[in-house]
Amino acid sequence: AAALLSSARDSAIERADVGMFAWAVTRLLDFLERSDVPDLAMLASLEFGFLPLLSHSERPARILHRELASNPAFFVEVLSIVFRRDDEEPRQLSEQDAQRARLAYELLDSWKHLPGTTEGKPLDAETLRRWVLVAWEGVREAHRAAIGAQYVGRILRYAPKGSDGIWPAEPVRDLIEELHDRDIEIGLEIEVQNSRGVTTRGLTDGGQQEHALAKGYREDAALMQKTSWQRTAALLQRIADDFERQGRREDEDADLTQDTWS
Repeated sequence: AAALLSSARDSAIERADVGMFAWAVTRLLDFLERSDVPDLAMLASLEFGFLPLLSHSERPARILHRELASNPAFFVEVLSIVFRRDDEEPRQLSEQDAQRARLAYELLDSWKHLPGTTEGKPLDAETLRRWVLVAWEGVREAHRAAIGAQYVGRILRYAPKGSDGIWPAEPVRDLIEELHDRDIEIGLEIEVQNSRGVTTRGLTDGGQQEHALAKGYREDAALMQKTSWQRTAALLQRIADDFERQGRREDEDADLTQDTWS
C-alpha cells in the first residue's frame, strides 16, 4: 500500500476522477495508520505529498497535525518553508520549492488541533504554555517574528470555552496577558473571522448574524473586564467591533437590494 501511494502521489491532482482517487488514498492511509507498527515518518511524508487531496477529504493530515501540535520546532520549520525571513528580499523560487511552499501553506491552513487538547479531556494548560513559549521564541530566532506570532495566535482560536462558559479557556487568557504580543492577538482575531466559513442569508436579511455575534462577544468582553484578564477583554471587544462593522455593511447591502426590488 505504501509503495502504491508513493508511486501515485505526484500524479494525484492530474487524475480525471479526483474524488474517487482521493477516497482511495484516504482509505489506504487509514490502513497504513492502523497497522501494528505504523511507520509514522513514512505516513507523514505521504500525507505531505497528498495534502491537496486530503484538504478536501474527510480524512485530515492527522499525523502531520499531531506533529505540529506536539513539536513546536516542526511548526517553526513548516512556517519557515512558507514565509521568508524578515530581512530577506523577495526572490524567484524554483518550481520544486514553490510546490513545497504551497504544500506547507496548506498544512498550516488545515491545522486546527490546539496543542494540549485531547478528546474527552480538559485542556492541558502546561502543555499548551510550553508549546506556545517554545514556538514564540522559535519564530523570532528564525527571523519570522510577526508572521510567526500571528500563526501562533491563529491556533489559539481553537481553544475551548473556559470553566465560566466564556471563550477562550483560561490557559489561553493567561498566555495573552503574559506575552503582551499584539501579533498573536491579531492572528487570533483574524482566525475568528476566517473560521466562520461561508455564510448564507436571505437577500434582505442584512447583518443579523453579525450583530448577534457582536452582541455575544461584547457581553463576554464586559464580563472579562471585571477580571484580571484585561488584554483578553480588549481582544473580545475588538472582535465584537469587527462583527458590528461587518453587520453594518451587510445592512447597507440589504437596503440597496430592498430599494432595487421596490
